[in-house]
Amino acid sequence: MSGIINTLGSKSGVIGVTGTNNPCFSAIRTSAFDPGSTSTFYNTYCDVEHFDSHGAYNTSNGTWTCPVTGTYQIDAVVAWSTSIAANAEFYCQLLHEAAHTLDWKMFTGGDAGESPYLSMSILYPFNAGEVLIVRGWQNSDNATKFYGDPKGSGCKFSGFRLS
Repeated sequence: MSGIINTLGSKSGVIGVTGTNNPCFSAIRTSAFDPGSTSTFYNTYCDVEHFDSHGAYNTSNGTWTCPVTGTYQIDAVVAWSTSIAANAEFYCQLLHEAAHTLDWKMFTGGDAGESPYLSMSILYPFNAGEVLIVRGWQNSDNATKFYGDPKGSGCKFSGFRLS
């Protein structure tokens, strides 16, 4: 069986199956990203790829362009780095073709001091060339950053073709 070897930490093993018809990718955010203002959706791009069998993920703008038509398992995590106010609101979404939300999550309220962490997971049929992006939003009562960590405990985006 062919695959991509995981070289994170002390664990190793095959992650996904590679080949022309079996695209897979995984990327993380390694440092905090300050969106600059609030009450606006921002691309929560990951800056480091662990692997990308077809060069389909763009670390500069966070877009994944489907390389081969098929059904994909897509997973994303959006995390914020600082403690929140009690009236906090956070959203994240998987945006398809800059027009359709395939999944979204919301965090509201909570206790002051919490750090929001939202995850999304979908199975979806993509055509080659279609684009997917992860976006995050926070209300104006918070001045937090998208969380990143070199060990991978912050924002993440990954996927692989099932069929």
